[in-house]
Amino acid sequence: LDSGYNPATKLTDLARSFKYKVGGVEKIWSPQNYEKNFKGFIPLREALVHSRNLATINLVYDLGVEKIRRRLAMLDVKNIPNDLSISLGNLALSPLKMAQIYTVFSNSGHMIEPRLVGKIVSKQNAVIYETRPKEIAHFTEPEQAYLTTTILEDVIKRGTGKNAAVKGLELAGKTGTTNNYVDAWFCGYSPTITTIVWYGRDKYKAIFKGATGGKVAAPVFAQFYKKLLDLEPNTKRKFTKPNGVFKGFVNGKKEYYTKISPLPKPDTNEDIYQSGSETPMQKVENNESIETISPVNNDRVIESTQTSDEDTDAEVLF
Repeated sequence: LDSGYNPATKLTDLARSFKYKVGGVEKIWSPQNYEKNFKGFIPLREALVHSRNLATINLVYDLGVEKIRRRLAMLDVKNIPNDLSISLGNLALSPLKMAQIYTVFSNSGHMIEPRLVGKIVSKQNAVIYETRPKEIAHFTEPEQAYLTTTILEDVIKRGTGKNAAVKGLELAGKTGTTNNYVDAWFCGYSPTITTIVWYGRDKYKAIFKGATGGKVAAPVFAQFYKKLLDLEPNTKRKFTKPNGVFKGFVNGKKEYYTKISPLPKPDTNEDIYQSGSETPMQKVENNESIETISPVNNDRVIESTQTSDEDTDAEVLF
């Protein structure tokens, strides 16, 4: 989003083949979506909500692997792959590190050091111990973080994270499942608390076939927040929209935008409306084509670990 993309920006959910070499032998990697189909050009929001692997891969290719690596380095992520496997979450991250990364979205663009204990209070309501949030890095602007939150809210409302929903509480999050169902994740946050749920065995073995993040980890995430509401019924329940976030319409659908992430230009067959506009902007035919490309020079891209909830092909968690 900080590169000028908007949640309504169209991504390419079409097949691409990537050439790479192993021991001097040329091979071809042809990633697929679980459904073995393509949706053509789809909004960025829908690509993330429904875990469309090809759209994610094509987006990273268009942005450039090095740009993604630089951004991840800002989050203090180590051992970052230097190939397209980065688009599918081929990163070794602990639940604690994931919690730290997700604080960027829940804390208006600031990465905060995770805290297990915020405050200890006596029976007399005296504060015995209290910690203060410690900022590690400023990753993005509050408006941009909020755009991400709106997308991750939709993951729970109507995407792969439906089982994480809690009535009366706004939540945002993302599912994740590793190859062969070895790990199941749900990473997300409320307006006040960031929570990471991970399922896996001590040894590198499958939990069970079909043990996806949406089916296994998301319900635990929901139970945690239901208990939170029982214990703290006055907790903040809605996300705060920054003043720099505006609302417009794309093809009759509401969408948010900022100065950095404006609504898409009229380069598709959709009518684009800014807030308050009365007539649609001009329609333009999209004649974009897909070609075979060769950005990968090793086989790490085949060894991706994070997968979508519908398949064993890789999926990014953040």
